[in-house]
Amino acid sequence: MDLENQNFILQVIILIIQFFIVLIPFLGSKALYDRRKRPLNRFSFRGYMLLILGILLIICTCLQIKITNKISFQNEVQLNKKLERRDSINQRENKKNDIATKEALAKYNLEIQDSLNNAQIRIRKIIKDSAKINVMNGDDPDFGICDIKKIKDTLSSKSVEIKICSNDAASEKITFAIDVIVEVSPGKYQYIGKNVLSNKNIFVGKNKSMSPEILIPNKITNQLILFHMVGEYTKFGTKKKFNLDRLYCFNQYAPTKPYGYLFPDKEEQVREFIKTSHNRR
Repeated sequence: MDLENQNFILQVIILIIQFFIVLIPFLGSKALYDRRKRPLNRFSFRGYMLLILGILLIICTCLQIKITNKISFQNEVQLNKKLERRDSINQRENKKNDIATKEALAKYNLEIQDSLNNAQIRIRKIIKDSAKINVMNGDDPDFGICDIKKIKDTLSSKSVEIKICSNDAASEKITFAIDVIVEVSPGKYQYIGKNVLSNKNIFVGKNKSMSPEILIPNKITNQLILFHMVGEYTKFGTKKKFNLDRLYCFNQYAPTKPYGYLFPDKEEQVREFIKTSHNRR
């Protein structure tokens, strides 16, 4: 029998014991305890029943605490394994993105070279047939979250997919993190944690996207989850750099359109909370 079923059975037994502990004093008219009698005979039959039930209640409660701790430990181990698998998947995805990036850049006579001296990736432009490619002109990229959706639930966590787009132009040298915040009550917020999802080697093409996943513990049952995206990115092929500091909201119980933006007054509240939280850390 697994721990979950054992815990459920113990809960049922504890409820039954508590029921009889409350009921027994009302059954019969004889006193539960009589000081006038000899020590071993002072308890009536109902008195001994209450004493035995009290001991059983203590034992069952201790067993339930022990089983609950085991369940929490198992859930933590499972969550750590999922995080390790996610990191492994992200590494494989990054390798695939590198290959796709090379193929995409080749169409524009560009190639990625690995520098053996400083282990950094640099982009080199190749001139063919005296034709030069000018990437300075054109629109600036609008890089940020463009959709949020819950993928699946497990016993210990929920998996949320964060779709991040680079609209109007390609972005490179991307580095960002996402803070997870929940609204515990109107105007009150709680900081859950930080997810660092990329490094400066990431490239996202024009009107393309990347979709990392964030695991959120199932104990977070609040309706409104906030994602604070901070970092920086560069327009592809230029030195034009942009800062990221954006807030997004996700209603995990909304049947449709759970993703969106905050109203200005609420965003001001959240930013004040973020500022205060960062000052404390």
